[in-house]
Amino acid sequence: MAKMPVNKKERAKLKLLALNKLTELKLNLAQQRLLTGFIDTYLDLNFKEQVEFEEELSKVEGSKKEAVMELTTSWKREGIIEGIREGKREGIKEGEIKLLLTMLTRRYGPLTEAEESGVQGLSEEQLERLAEAILDFQSREEFTTWLAKAQG
Repeated sequence: MAKMPVNKKERAKLKLLALNKLTELKLNLAQQRLLTGFIDTYLDLNFKEQVEFEEELSKVEGSKKEAVMELTTSWKREGIIEGIREGKREGIKEGEIKLLLTMLTRRYGPLTEAEESGVQGLSEEQLERLAEAILDFQSREEFTTWLAKAQG
């Protein structure tokens, strides 16, 4: 499908046809998701094509229409949920970095660019270790030594 020359006017119809055929196969949920993801990746529709796809889908009758809709909505829903989880992880990490930079700045004065970027480059696990280590640092040198070791 990826190498198939597809007429741009037929992309929405081809996607509907592929998803419709997928609903006829006796596949488990994981197989359906894999193939739906493949179809969605290689037939990623722009806005106009998506409207056309939905118009074509509205012409499909009964249970076939429901089956195709379930394939597309469950795949999108999973993508959205995973995106939300990833966003939360990134937000938490950014918050930890900001708090640690604030604490270090308050304790030692303005940080150098190298120190700041060093903290920003730490993994989640290293950030947690730094949060504990800050309580034990007696000097800025202890912090910079710890950071140099963490960066490897």
